[in-house]
Amino acid sequence: MSAITEKLAVRFGEPSHGWLPVEVYAGIESFSFYASDIYPSLGQLVSALHTLVDSAAERVVVWTSEPTEYAFRFDRSNSGEISLLVREFSDYGRAAHTGTQVLSSTGNYPGICLPFWRAICSLQGRYSAEEWNTRWTTPFPGVDLKKLTELLRIQRIIA
Repeated sequence: MSAITEKLAVRFGEPSHGWLPVEVYAGIESFSFYASDIYPSLGQLVSALHTLVDSAAERVVVWTSEPTEYAFRFDRSNSGEISLLVREFSDYGRAAHTGTQVLSSTGNYPGICLPFWRAICSLQGRYSAEEWNTRWTTPFPGVDLKKLTELLRIQRIIA
């Protein structure tokens, strides 16, 4: 378990045969796993990032490594502070506030959420839609990512 205050970085590796390497870094701390494509986790992540732009809300994105699961819980307070808590569960029978905490971080939207947005944009830029579909069974959330990117520009979070 690590409480992280350093800059957050996220990387999605090369998807292959329904598996996507996911890496999260904060300073010298890191956490990684291989995500299966049986859940629409990328789409859930884009949706969560969209909601958290300007709403005090909690969103959970679940990734599975079959059978291990990882719940990424984003919680935005009324003041705009966002906390990220990642828990690991031994299987799909996860219950709230159980599992093992593997990562936590707190900061503003640019510090917590933009690293995920950048990683998704990088992933999108590496593959055509056709190639993506040969590597991953869940469609890439391109339309929703475009809407999120437009909102980030309107809110002047990105240029």
